[in-house]
Amino acid sequence: MKKGFLIFLMGIVSFLGINTVSADTIVVSNWYDEFEQYIEDYNQYKENIDYMINYWKENYSDDYPYYVIVEKLDGFYTHSTQPGFILGATDDINSFYNDIDLYINADIHISYDPDSNEYSYGNPQENPYIVSLRWIKNSDFFSEYHVLINNGIYSHNYYNFLIPSYTSETLGITIPEIELTKDSLYPGLIDLYNGSYLSDSMTSYKEIDLNQYSYVALSLKDYNNIPENNSSVYTNIWTKGQLCITPVYNYGMTERKDILTGTQVQRCSSYYNDFTSIRMYLLKTDVENHSIYYLKAYDTSKENIVKVDTSVFDITYITEDTKDNPYVSIGGKQYPTIAYDKLTDTATKSEDDDYNSGVSCPVGDFNCYNEYNSENIFDSVFDSPLKILKNIWSSITSVFDIITEFIMLLPEAMQSFLFLSFMIAIILGLIKIIL
Repeated sequence: MKKGFLIFLMGIVSFLGINTVSADTIVVSNWYDEFEQYIEDYNQYKENIDYMINYWKENYSDDYPYYVIVEKLDGFYTHSTQPGFILGATDDINSFYNDIDLYINADIHISYDPDSNEYSYGNPQENPYIVSLRWIKNSDFFSEYHVLINNGIYSHNYYNFLIPSYTSETLGITIPEIELTKDSLYPGLIDLYNGSYLSDSMTSYKEIDLNQYSYVALSLKDYNNIPENNSSVYTNIWTKGQLCITPVYNYGMTERKDILTGTQVQRCSSYYNDFTSIRMYLLKTDVENHSIYYLKAYDTSKENIVKVDTSVFDITYITEDTKDNPYVSIGGKQYPTIAYDKLTDTATKSEDDDYNSGVSCPVGDFNCYNEYNSENIFDSVFDSPLKILKNIWSSITSVFDIITEFIMLLPEAMQSFLFLSFMIAIILGLIKIIL
């Protein structure tokens, strides 16, 4: 019994979700160590850092278009009292990496030492600080330097780097979990801090300002790849604002509820002030029914910007001029889709209705049940006691009817005996309850 319970408990823990990472993925567990200190240093020495960037633009950017800025938190020397900053640049993204030793190499450098308030320039062989900014695999971050800004250094081909999500109350930001795979842009702390990393890193993503359109339609590039189940295929949509997704079946020509009767489209997401990754699952039924997905801004008084993966979707922009008679091109064919305003079941309507598809309430939390279950048993007990008693009595009489039908199948002598025994049992039970 105990063994069975333990197996059940382990299954529950697994269901709740423990992140597992493949053997070739390095979890950057120390990525945010002293993150706020790096941001504070950047803000303090921003003028000097901007000087290095401008010097690179004027003197090196044509020949060395890719650069990275790193900070050595405790300075360049043992007696340093201030951090040190280095800009390294190259003409080839791949040359930053030595695939054997995992070194990051630069063709030129610009460094700034706040202790001496001096800059140095030139070939890294002439300056010991930039010769090798080594990635130490065991400690999950640069041994002495940390990347502040990056405009083109890609992650290593042989490893995936998983950067956990991070929230800073002091800085007032939330950074989502990020996995860097082959050819993903390696982020800098400032890029994560100000959100610029997101647009630079996702080369297949297209940014859409939903406030500029009546709505947009997303159609799948491949409708032949049917998901095995509802959680097997997904895409991430980066959202600044609210994400309101409305599936429309048959390439946009049939309402979803006409096929999936008794269902309602999910309401919009929460509002996000910064870009946040929202996982959108491609449901098996949606793909089988050739769904397109309308995205529409709910509150246009606020920003509503999304970033969509164009390797998964084709995008059709629907303006005020075309909103009443929209067409979507799929596989070289034009489909006259249902106009959004003519749909009777949409994400924005569900938002207006404050629709909740399913809420999990703690056991005994009657307030939660009352809020999300308008016809639950607790309301009925107090508001309609007679109705509850009638339902209970109906259930009891139904049981009696079944028992009677069963007894009637038996011989008459046995019927009389069972009826008499049954009535005596009921009478004795009532007497026991009364006394």
